[in-house]
Amino acid sequence: MPIDFRSLPRGSIALTYDMPRGIGWLKRLAFRQTYWGIRRMQHNVWPHGYNQAVHVQFKPTADGPWFSMTAPRGCWVDVPAVPEERCRVFMWDYAQYFSEQQWYVAKAYCERLIGIPYDYWQLVAIAIHEAFRWTPELDALKNRTVCSCAVMGALYKAWQLFPENMIGYPWNRPAYSGRAIPKPNTRWHNLTCVAIEHCPPAIFENEKGYTKIAEQP
Repeated sequence: MPIDFRSLPRGSIALTYDMPRGIGWLKRLAFRQTYWGIRRMQHNVWPHGYNQAVHVQFKPTADGPWFSMTAPRGCWVDVPAVPEERCRVFMWDYAQYFSEQQWYVAKAYCERLIGIPYDYWQLVAIAIHEAFRWTPELDALKNRTVCSCAVMGALYKAWQLFPENMIGYPWNRPAYSGRAIPKPNTRWHNLTCVAIEHCPPAIFENEKGYTKIAEQP
């Protein structure tokens, strides 16, 4: 059954898995190579989990459009997927504790990226990482970026505004107790945090702290 994307709550994170529709053969070839790199990287990190997602979009307001950091530029879209396209939607569990100011900051971060060119270099960095196990330093919180890093950046910017007595490291306080809220980019299996500019799409469907709320088809 198709998802009613407009009725989903703010903070929804939509993951898609298919090639963009209506693109030429040259772009299709480039996307295919890019997706291979993304999926291989995700398989290396989560070999027994979900590792096929290739695009992430974010809904920062209750009744507004979805933010999509896509090629060629960041933009707003009405819905993140057509009815026949595979899509899974997740929520970061701790987003329920966001204040209105934090939601404003998350949306403002997305708005700053509207019209900003997609960071193709970051995709090249994925290939470099796969070939040499080294990833160049990038700046997802400053200038250009890609989809999953942009969504994680919005969550992270909002997380930074939690009162100090509510922030805690997951290895010290593994569950929310009214005080400790871990970073959204936490890797729970080794109790570390992924750099924002290195976050792949699959982090949202594999790491603890994200709950699936919808799926199609």
